[in-house]
Amino acid sequence: MTQAAAALLLCVALWPNLKRPEWGVRERTIAVAVLPVALVIALQIFPLPFRIWAGGESLLARDGASAIVPLTAWETFSLTPQATWAAAASLLVPIAIFCAVVRLNYQQRRMLCWIVLGLGALSLVIGFFQVAQGTGSSLRFYSRTNLTEAVGFFANRNHFAILLVVCLVLLGYWLTTAKVDRWAFSSKLLLWVAIALVFVSFLSGVMLARSRAGVLLAMLAIGGIAAIYFASRRRDASGQGNYTRTRTVVSVALIAMLLAVQFGLGRLATRFEEESLDSLRLRFAGAAAHSAIKSLPFGSGIGSFVPVYGAVEKSDHVRPLYANRAHNDLAEIFLETGILGAILVLTFLAWFLRLGWAVWRTPSDPEAAGVTALNRAATVIIVALLLHSLVDYPLRTTALAAIFAFFCGVLAIPATCEPPARFRHRQSQLHPREKVRPEAWVSEVTWPEDWQRTAPG
Repeated sequence: MTQAAAALLLCVALWPNLKRPEWGVRERTIAVAVLPVALVIALQIFPLPFRIWAGGESLLARDGASAIVPLTAWETFSLTPQATWAAAASLLVPIAIFCAVVRLNYQQRRMLCWIVLGLGALSLVIGFFQVAQGTGSSLRFYSRTNLTEAVGFFANRNHFAILLVVCLVLLGYWLTTAKVDRWAFSSKLLLWVAIALVFVSFLSGVMLARSRAGVLLAMLAIGGIAAIYFASRRRDASGQGNYTRTRTVVSVALIAMLLAVQFGLGRLATRFEEESLDSLRLRFAGAAAHSAIKSLPFGSGIGSFVPVYGAVEKSDHVRPLYANRAHNDLAEIFLETGILGAILVLTFLAWFLRLGWAVWRTPSDPEAAGVTALNRAATVIIVALLLHSLVDYPLRTTALAAIFAFFCGVLAIPATCEPPARFRHRQSQLHPREKVRPEAWVSEVTWPEDWQRTAPG
C-alpha cells in the first residue's frame, strides 16, 4: 500500500519532467539524485547470459561446500535478486518524497514540518502509554520489539528516539521563526510555558526509550538549535527586546533539560551498564566490512546481508539472536553495492558538505529568515541521521528514510516564499487589479489659472 502511494506520488512529481522539453534546475536535480541509484539497482538485478564475476558467490560457501545460490544460465551481480527487488521497492518512498519536495515552496514545506512534528508528538504519547501499561501493552504494534521501553510507532527504541530528536530540531526551528515580540505579556508567558512542557516531553521520551545514541544525538540537536537561533539573530539590531527573548529561550532550554534528566535518568543509567549489545554491534559491522573487501568490486547485492553474515559468522560467535542488519550503514552499503555504492556515498557527503557550508554562511536576511532557518534545521537533522547510521540502521526504516529524503529535498533546492498558484489566483479574483486608464486621472473641472501649480521657470 505504501509503495503504491509512493509510486503515484512519484508519477505526479515526475510529470513536469516529461511535459517540459527543456529541464530546469528542479528537473536536473531530480535526475542527478535518482538516476545513479536506479542505475546501481538495475546493474545488480539485470540478469546476464554469461558469467562475469563470481567473487561474492564465495561468501555464501563454507568449507568448500557448494554455494547457497544455485547456478543458472543467466546470472546477476546480486546474490539475492529477490531481496534486491524488495529493497528497490522500499526505495520508492524516499525517492518520491525527494522528487515532490523539491517542487514545493516555503509555505508548503513548513506545513509538512508541522505534520512531522505532529506525528512525532502522537508517537510520543503512544510511547508514554506503552511504558505505563508495561510489557503487555496492546499499543505495541510489533511482535519483535523492545518490551520494556517506549517505541511509539516503531519496533526499535533507537528509531523512536531519533524521531524525537528530529522533532526537537523542528521545535527549535519554530522557536527561531516565531514572531511573538508584539504579543501581550500574558500570551508570551503562556507560550514559553507550553514550549517548555513540549521540550520536556520530547526529552523525557528519549530518556524513556533508553537509547544511548538518542541521548547523545539529543544533546547534538540542542546545540544545533542554539546555533540556528543565535545565527538567525547575529545580524539583527541589538536591543532590549532581543536580549530578553534570548535570555528567556536559554532559561527555558536549561529548565527543560534539568526536568527531563531528573525524569528519566534512572531508567537511562541502566543502559550504560550493558555491554553485550555493543560487542555484537562491533561484530556485525566488522564482519560486514571484512566481507565487503571480498565482494569487490560489485558487492554482494542489496538486501544480502542476512545470508552473507550467516555464511561468514564464526562458530564461537553464534548466538540465539537474529542479525538482520550490520548496525553500520556505511559498512553494509559497502558490502552490498561495492565500489559503486562507496562512490555514491562519497558524492552525497561532498554535496551535503558544500550545501551545508553555504547555508550556514548565508547572512540572515529578514525577508527570508524562515527559509534560512529551515535549511539550517535540515542540515542538523541530516547530520543526526547520518551519525545514527554509524551505530544503527535508521535509514532502513520507511518513516525515517522519508524524513531524511524530505530534508535532503529541502536542502537541494532553495525554497521560495511565494504563495501557491491557486492562492494567488483566488486573491486575484477577490481583488482584481484593473488597468487604470490615463484619462481617468484627467479632471473635468476647469480650475482658475491662479490655482494651478506651475513649474518654476
